[in-house]
Amino acid sequence: MRHFVLVYLNSGNGHRSQAMVLKEALEEANSDVKVTLLNGFGKHNFICRLLFESGYSFSSNYLEGLWGLTYDLGGFRWFLALSIRLIMLVCTPYLKKQLKKLNPTDVVSFHFAITLPVRRALLRNGQFPNISVVACDPFTAPRSWFYDKRDDFVIYSEEAKKIAMDFRVPEERLHILPFLLNKRFRERPSKEQIASLRSEFGFDLNRPVVLLAGGGEGLPGAEKIVELCAKNNADFSVAVVCGRNKTLQTQLELVKKNHPQLDLHVYGFVNFMDSLVKLCDIAVTKGGPASVLEVLASGKPLIISHYIYNQELGNMRYAVRNGAGFFIQKPEDIYAKLEELLSDSSQVERLKSNVESLIGQGEGIDVSRTARFLLDKPVR
Repeated sequence: MRHFVLVYLNSGNGHRSQAMVLKEALEEANSDVKVTLLNGFGKHNFICRLLFESGYSFSSNYLEGLWGLTYDLGGFRWFLALSIRLIMLVCTPYLKKQLKKLNPTDVVSFHFAITLPVRRALLRNGQFPNISVVACDPFTAPRSWFYDKRDDFVIYSEEAKKIAMDFRVPEERLHILPFLLNKRFRERPSKEQIASLRSEFGFDLNRPVVLLAGGGEGLPGAEKIVELCAKNNADFSVAVVCGRNKTLQTQLELVKKNHPQLDLHVYGFVNFMDSLVKLCDIAVTKGGPASVLEVLASGKPLIISHYIYNQELGNMRYAVRNGAGFFIQKPEDIYAKLEELLSDSSQVERLKSNVESLIGQGEGIDVSRTARFLLDKPVR
């Protein structure tokens, strides 16, 4: 039996979410395969978890200068070599034990920092499965993804392919395939289904809906945008997903209490993001790959208010240069653009038309292609 082990890290939500999409695609493509998700850091790897999970989240959201420095250093092989070797010292024993027990025929890595530790653990166990890497950043992928050139890489764009080849990855190792996007976002609801969702979630059916969401930590500046909506008696409903940001959630619950005229819906961490995206007219979000492509795949235009230095630059450019959305940073300007768009339905429809032309249906977002690519590899 084929046994795929998908190794991810919790640095941001995108790595694990893409691994979960691939798991589902593999199981749908072949019901006989076994697929296991494995966090590359054990619960006792406190240092690695601090740096790659808590540290990544904090620096990318609140200390952009520090994150920018780290990103730039990642372009140097000496920095990558030192960092990855330190990770191997800490993680290899844990991975060695886990992979010995799981005995995979295929391993797929969803984070550059864990690929070489996985390879070392497998070699020490005398295991020789297929190894593939999914470079989770679609466009401006950090060069660190391509440090180990012995693997097959699943990438999402010609732009990422150029970065890899500039880093001397053999072209035959690079495979451009659709972004691993949950199929719930690829389902386009009818007008009747949108109305049903709005009713189910308690939205005013006579108002358009704006969604503010920014991944696990919420959208930076969301409270200022909501305050502007309340101050100006916005004639649209607002849904805000705060994720793990309890402070933001508390602030917005207070705004909701003090401004009952605003149709405001505040959520913490949700497992129904696809429903909120489907029922909205416009989304305001960060530039993460999942956030941007989930909105676009659902056929909705977006405003990107923030992106992580260089790493998410390509995601923002992809949406803006194709007429699918805007990049606006100041809350006052975001609110003004929302008022402009929602007072002129023709603008929104034009944006939606651009989104449809950009994303389309079928082959361009068919994640089963990645499953078939991996399943077609011969077992060693």
